[in-house]
Amino acid sequence: MTYQSFFATNSSSSSRPLTGATRATGATEPSSARAFDQRAEVRPPMNYLLIKELSKAKAALKELSGRQVAFDLETTGLDPLSAEARLLSIASLSGGRTLVIDLFGIGGLKQLREELRLLRGIAHNAAFDLAFLTKADAPLALTDCTKIASHIVGSETGSLDLVTVAKKYLGRDVEKVLQTSDWGGDLSEDQIAYSAKDAELVRDLWIILQDQIRRYGSAKVYEIVRDALPAVVQMYLSGIPFDRDAHSSLVNGLQAELDTIKPKLIEALGGKKPSGKDLQAFLTEGLGGAGTASYLQWPRTKSGNQLSTTREDLSDFLYLLDSEYGKVVRSLLLPVLEIESVTKTFGLKLVDQLSGVSGRLHPNFSLTGTATGRLSSSSPNIQGFPRKAAFREIISAPTDRTLVVADYNAMELRVAAQIAGETKLIVGFKEGLDPHRLTAAIILRKSESEVTKDERQLAKAINFGLLFGQGPKGLSAYAEKTYGVKMSLDEAKVYREEWFAAYPAFKLWQTSHDRQSYASLSVKTPSGRVRSWTNREWGVQGGYKSTEAYNTPIQGGAAECILVAMSKIVKGLSERVPGAALIASVHDELIVECFEADGPLVARLLEDAMKFGFSEIFPGAPTNGLVEARVTKTWAKG
Repeated sequence: MTYQSFFATNSSSSSRPLTGATRATGATEPSSARAFDQRAEVRPPMNYLLIKELSKAKAALKELSGRQVAFDLETTGLDPLSAEARLLSIASLSGGRTLVIDLFGIGGLKQLREELRLLRGIAHNAAFDLAFLTKADAPLALTDCTKIASHIVGSETGSLDLVTVAKKYLGRDVEKVLQTSDWGGDLSEDQIAYSAKDAELVRDLWIILQDQIRRYGSAKVYEIVRDALPAVVQMYLSGIPFDRDAHSSLVNGLQAELDTIKPKLIEALGGKKPSGKDLQAFLTEGLGGAGTASYLQWPRTKSGNQLSTTREDLSDFLYLLDSEYGKVVRSLLLPVLEIESVTKTFGLKLVDQLSGVSGRLHPNFSLTGTATGRLSSSSPNIQGFPRKAAFREIISAPTDRTLVVADYNAMELRVAAQIAGETKLIVGFKEGLDPHRLTAAIILRKSESEVTKDERQLAKAINFGLLFGQGPKGLSAYAEKTYGVKMSLDEAKVYREEWFAAYPAFKLWQTSHDRQSYASLSVKTPSGRVRSWTNREWGVQGGYKSTEAYNTPIQGGAAECILVAMSKIVKGLSERVPGAALIASVHDELIVECFEADGPLVARLLEDAMKFGFSEIFPGAPTNGLVEARVTKTWAKG
């Protein structure tokens, strides 16, 4: 029976609801079904085929073996750990009726494992659908993603839901009211048609977006991001182990510290509150009063009416305050704000985000959340997890399990050296030299063996600060805020000149790259991700920024390396260490959980995968000292 003949002999025009599992509430037919019944006589026939029997579902999918199809899952909830897939809709790129398979009726996705593994699928936000498929051990042979494609060709990081993308590329207004309807009980024909239409939208989008990807020359980077989907799914489903007792002890300790510091702060403020009008008055006094040069230089809130009191601005512009006022801010106000911030995000809220199914954290990792291609995460934001050992000890492997943690060494410097062709650094990496010690030795005119720990920290601030085009003022603030290095404005000017003299290729690259990016209002990462600006006016929406032009290819290149590494390690673990899983990707760091006995093997595989990722993006680049994995019980460094 051919695909087309199957459609011809099994179509259904009944407006009766599809009966699935009985809802716990015992509710009657959904209101959406009743509403459809009332207007059924004026509705045109639906262009889909509803399948309720396993044998027919298998036969229909076998007809599609080896083909590329658009698909969509409707599920009983958003969490793949606790929810179930209800409908599977499949739209062939060659046309014909869309298949809508009642998964409750046939026994679930797992019944279609063999057939689904022979399909090449396309979905929107494919990570969501793949999580359900993977949980059922029924992944497709390959899964493309229209959300990833639209992100890459559009340089967008905002809402990339199906409604937004369909409007932009197809000019269609998509109604999503039924998205939040009850998918666990009896389904109306409206709901079935809704599922079919989503698959058809994906099909139509893919046809357009494929052409866009080719036009932008971004096929390589698209494939890199797409191929990382299984790794993102594995991280979500595996989850991150969490030590509740250690976390509780830490939070209690932070609260005790806050209870000690805050009264001292209030006393230093003369009994005033460290917020609102009282803090505004304190800062105004510390700046010498309204109208002074320091007062006018202090950043403002978005409204422009008040002095900014964000932690970042308080830290960056601390030098404008009178020394006594600055001391209060540095030693009391900033620590209070830091503790309050970290406990708000990583205190009890973190416990609330533990899965009721696994007892673990299951961050949502996004491949489309940043303009450079770096992974982002939410619920919780594991990328923003505090670096302090006390926090990272909370991430602790359970009994008989261990963590294997590997981190790229000086990744952005390595990437920048390759992009700019800075041979002095490239040779240094090849010889296994510490780039920060090398920089300190050159700038301070001494041998590397004579460089102190503090001087290395100074060089680290200079390397990473100047890499993205900071001026002397920005470098001075960045050095103190990020690395605790005090640097006067005059010193920053000298260091900046010395750094560019030491690494002339960076100066040449920044100059030419800035000129070209400004002229074209676009920039590309090493693998072809395009970032665009809409105008050349600095400081306005969509305006060109040279710092972004420098940042994008460097951070984007680093992101591409780690995405390739993620794909590689997930495949390697599947083939050689089935009991192991990638559980997190944090900036330039990958974390695998495995049985203790497998730790040494996983460490080797992880190092090899990360070296492979770097070499794939930068062939021939030195990998000496690039990465070193450690086997550890907790995320914290020993």
